[in-house]
Amino acid sequence: MGVYHVIITLFLLWKDTTCQEAAVYSIQVNDDVSVQEGLCVTIPCNFTADNRRTFTSSTGYWIKYVYKTVASNDKSATAVKPNFHLTGNPNIGDCTLTITGARKEDDGKYYFRFEESPSSSVKYSYTSLMVSVKVTDIIHQEADGYRIQVYCDVTVQEGLCVTIPCSFMANNIKQFTNSRGYWRDHGSDDIVASNNISVTGVKSNFQLTGNPNTGNCSLTITSARREDSGTYYFRFEETPDSTIKYSYKLSKTTVRVTALSRKPEIYIPRNITAGQEVTLTCSFPVTCPGLSPTFQWTKGDQNMCKDSTVTFTPTRSDNKKPMTCKVTLPNVTPTQTSINLDVQYPQIITITGEIKALRSQPPASQTDVKRIPKTETVTVLEGDSLRLTCSVDSNPAANVTWKKGGDDVPSSATGQGLELSLTDIQSSAADTYYCVAESEHGEINQSVTLIVQYQPRKPVVSISSSTGGPLEASQSVITNEDGGLSINCSVDSNPAAVLSWIKGEHKDSNNRIAEGITWLLVKITSSEAGIYRCLARNKYGSSETRIQINRKPDPPSITITREVEEYRYQKL
Repeated sequence: MGVYHVIITLFLLWKDTTCQEAAVYSIQVNDDVSVQEGLCVTIPCNFTADNRRTFTSSTGYWIKYVYKTVASNDKSATAVKPNFHLTGNPNIGDCTLTITGARKEDDGKYYFRFEESPSSSVKYSYTSLMVSVKVTDIIHQEADGYRIQVYCDVTVQEGLCVTIPCSFMANNIKQFTNSRGYWRDHGSDDIVASNNISVTGVKSNFQLTGNPNTGNCSLTITSARREDSGTYYFRFEETPDSTIKYSYKLSKTTVRVTALSRKPEIYIPRNITAGQEVTLTCSFPVTCPGLSPTFQWTKGDQNMCKDSTVTFTPTRSDNKKPMTCKVTLPNVTPTQTSINLDVQYPQIITITGEIKALRSQPPASQTDVKRIPKTETVTVLEGDSLRLTCSVDSNPAANVTWKKGGDDVPSSATGQGLELSLTDIQSSAADTYYCVAESEHGEINQSVTLIVQYQPRKPVVSISSSTGGPLEASQSVITNEDGGLSINCSVDSNPAAVLSWIKGEHKDSNNRIAEGITWLLVKITSSEAGIYRCLARNKYGSSETRIQINRKPDPPSITITREVEEYRYQKL
């Protein structure tokens, strides 16, 4: 069945009804309107609001009882009846309503509402005077005993078809035998359709599908063409010899063929998932018998099948890619509909990092941006700043967090993803950081291990003797141990420091007594006493700790002689 639009406007004759709604609000409109099905009617209407008829930027609404807007000059309002139009201008107190192509379901009661502006207190619903609309059957009285019911104006899109319902009475009779019916062009009088097999109509796509023997004169137009636009009328003949014959020229039908604006409809499953086969269906509803449209599917720039359905396995790269169904009808410009595919797929995490060095030492003396693959480590120098950005590609979007160990780390969202910023990094920041992305597809994470490098801290020296155990380490150690002292040096650094033992103050290499060992065994003699230095160094710097080791002086020695006895012996 086609869509019919009637352009004849009926200006109904009535006695206006004026209703004084409130002290400052009144409306003048007919409260009872009848219109034949398929025709049009304009209902004049005038109103006052706040005792005024002139406004600026006002809005008016025709509302079907109860609370369904059917017509408005407010573009943001949704009207439920596209054939109802507020043709009056509320700014001048005009609330005229026009109904086109009246339908039986348009029966009902309607009232007008006025609003000067959203913020104004001048607004009113004129519910005390409702307009009752009644849609009646179409009847055209031609002559005594001859009448016909048919649409006077029909619109059909190019390439489509339409059936125009039609019934008639001839000589007050609706039942005949072997009767003939003819649809003719009103201008040329050429026959365009007939049930008389001896007559060939000039338009092969016009068919008299009704049966004149039962008073049915319905006309069907298939594969409408622009040149089919015109005005047509029906002629009836009971038999060639009968006097019951009539041309219903007063009730002609105007056919308008417009450009094809109907679009195909694409039906897709509720969810499309990457890697899972999916079937899309393209529908182009036509009522023309024998008319088969040609389909062509396109995904992006890729031509696919020529059928009403297409089956394929989408990938994540297909997300948001246009899917187009193009429909071609004979001798008509193709029409098409496109949708953007919504392909769901699990998360892919990409982490990028930016290191900003605050010092001039390597590894970074300037900003260094680099891509960080999964589980790779990032090495920074103590005092540097690091910015890690976690970008997650998924559909639907994932919930993204940064974690250190099992705890969330403060982060901020950016246009690229979730950003983790670490400034003035200290050695305590060294750890493994995780970007965690959670969606309905599950939870995944990607880790980045942060290594913080720094110059050696001050070495820690411990001393123990070979006989007496540990000794207190201080800047100066005095001992009389004969067995020697064991001096141990430990240092915190990253990368690991190289330790050197140096005796004395001079940096001369001859004073370097040990290299690459943590402990030193010193036998304390007067010559071995002195300053011992533990020097730790790596590529970022050096640090040392020194101690003074002295030997206690030996106690005075006692010599006992036998001089007395020797003297006595001599005397004897």
